[in-house]
Amino acid sequence: MKTDCHFHTNLSDWKFDNAQVIAQAKEKWVKFAICTDHDIVNSEFPHLARTSWILSYEWVEASCFDEKNNHHLHFTTYSKKFNGKVTRILEKTRDWKKIKISSQIALLQKNWFRVEIKEFYDFYSTKTNIDNLNSYHLASYILRFPENLELIKKLTWENLNIEQFLLRCLKIEWDLKHIWAVEIEWYEPTIAEFWQVAKQENYIFSLAHPNFKMTQEKFRQRIEYYLNLWVNAVEINVQAEKSRVELILKFQKKYDFLLTFWSDCHFKTNKWEKHWGFWDINPYVSQELVNLNLENLKKKLELN
Repeated sequence: MKTDCHFHTNLSDWKFDNAQVIAQAKEKWVKFAICTDHDIVNSEFPHLARTSWILSYEWVEASCFDEKNNHHLHFTTYSKKFNGKVTRILEKTRDWKKIKISSQIALLQKNWFRVEIKEFYDFYSTKTNIDNLNSYHLASYILRFPENLELIKKLTWENLNIEQFLLRCLKIEWDLKHIWAVEIEWYEPTIAEFWQVAKQENYIFSLAHPNFKMTQEKFRQRIEYYLNLWVNAVEINVQAEKSRVELILKFQKKYDFLLTFWSDCHFKTNKWEKHWGFWDINPYVSQELVNLNLENLKKKLELN
């Protein structure tokens, strides 16, 4: 069965709406399509998909914080139907994003950048869900203006692209944070907080796109750490290298967790090359393995 259990609509990006994604799924004969928008449950997509004979349910890509490793990460969380506990957690995350965006814009204005909060939200209002904007949207907007590019070069002595500006200037972990990175009280649910809800409701809690930029040994340690914690599924992303896929499959035999799949597609050319096309296939995974895990997933969630 052709499937993609990790992709986004304009609820968390600015490219395609539900109908446009479903049209692509029909064109590619995808029969199991699970939309995982960031920190918001896309309730409309499953209904529209089923009218086109595509199996789909309410799933989400949730932001979480790993306190031990001081690491922000995503979990694709799957359920037959989400309850109010999950939606309240996701709403708090989105509210935090809005506060951070407003604070970041105020700091950039103070440092002579061309950016107005109303113009920023107006720019995206026809493209995406403005309640779910993040720092990438802000970085993309800032670099649209030549005067901002000139200011960045004047202060950093470098020509920064969107990715570099975001990582080095707008995040507090990187080398140019002292210039423009805003620090506010952080809110993302901890892994433990989100897992408590997932466990109570029999959700699948899958580690999303675990293509960590680390050595194979560090990758092994990190994956095993999460499996020993609470994670009950791991995603094999379309870009996962052969050695990473083999390690995940080795751990699956030991821990008996579910696998989820694929693209993290945002339906656009992405300069970071983190997101591949809808239903692109990882060459190191067989269709038989995909089918087996989808059947196990449906059984666990009691899906029809």
